[in-house]
Amino acid sequence: MGLAFLAWDQATKHGNLPLLGALSYLAPLVSTLLLVLTGHAPASLALALAALLVVGGAALACWQPSATPLSGSNPPSRRSIRN
Repeated sequence: MGLAFLAWDQATKHGNLPLLGALSYLAPLVSTLLLVLTGHAPASLALALAALLVVGGAALACWQPSATPLSGSNPPSRRSIRN
């Protein structure tokens, strides 16, 4: 457990914090997967849907919209108004 705290401390000091925050949501998913794989919890459709929601939330948290405009769209022009 001490190694986990050391790794977390290192990651928060030198890592990508938004990515680390998003990936931290995957910890319960990994522990649940280990419980299912070792036979201590039953696999179910509800569990699969919950896992999909967790992964989707982590992906959404990491998503950054691109700064480039969509192809075929023109940015608004700047016209000077003369009186």
